Amino acid sequence: MDTKMEEASKTICPQCRGNGYVRALLEEGREELIADCNKCDNQGELFANENQNSL
Repeated sequence: MDTKMEEASKTICPQCRGNGYVRALLEEGREELIADCNKCDNQGELFANENQNSL
């Protein structure tokens, strides 16, 4: 069976800036909270099919 792969373009996630996690400061900068990036699922990159962009 022949499988056709769609070309995907990758962009750096703007929320985590490619790290895969986000950092938040609490209590006027005294404490730091590190959490997983939900936008890119901790990958640091967003994938978009080129076929979806051409519509």
